[in-house]
Amino acid sequence: MTAQDPRVVARREREAVEAIYPSLRRFASAVRLAGEDANDLVREALVRTLQRKGSVTALENRGAYLRRAILNVALDHRPTASRRLRPLARMGPAPDAAPWTAGDLLAGMLPATSQ
Repeated sequence: MTAQDPRVVARREREAVEAIYPSLRRFASAVRLAGEDANDLVREALVRTLQRKGSVTALENRGAYLRRAILNVALDHRPTASRRLRPLARMGPAPDAAPWTAGDLLAGMLPATSQ
């Protein structure tokens, strides 16, 4: 088998991932959303990395690169503040409205709309 043998390359990739996987999983556990699986974050980050870079072993600092990829995946899964809060603003005040409403709280957070 030569260095370019696909079996050798695959084994090196697998060994590189296996060596760093426990630390990647711990990192993913720290940045995940509730109910989200850390293993899924790591897998998706690895898939994205392989699609973009073609190889994990070719990365200069694979730990840092993959942690950043995991963080990017976790952030992609999080709804933005405006997507989370816009439905509250559209709902309007409750029938037994408190002295303040969701609209009051959101006034400075959402883009102004013309009426």
